[in-house]
Amino acid sequence: MERKDKGEKDFGNLLVHVVCKAGSDRSRLIAEELNKRGYLATHGGIDKTYNYTTPEDLVGVGTIIFTSDYIRDVFKTNKELTRVARLNNAKSIVLCISEEEKEHAFQAGSQGINKLRKTIADRLDIFGFEYKKMKY
Repeated sequence: MERKDKGEKDFGNLLVHVVCKAGSDRSRLIAEELNKRGYLATHGGIDKTYNYTTPEDLVGVGTIIFTSDYIRDVFKTNKELTRVARLNNAKSIVLCISEEEKEHAFQAGSQGINKLRKTIADRLDIFGFEYKKMKY
């Protein structure tokens, strides 16, 4: 039984949900980098008009990454989202990728987006999101 609990805990540590305003650019880029590293990352937003994060998105998630303190604070106003996050005992991390930083990168084209991807990778490194080796 202890082995199963450890396995479930390890699996939950691989499940990450990334939240930005719309759930389309910043959160997507961060989730893509996490997926490359062996995590099971999804993404969504706090703006209900597009790719809104739902309680179902958070089931089993071990870590929630926010792109800013503001996004985290808005997320916390949703009682259902915070309830599910608490039930999961999910860690909360703020990566600090601003809307302005993203806009600047997209305006600069592929070179700017690649630079933003590098910034994201560097910040994930700081928080200890290492490359995972899958064991079968």
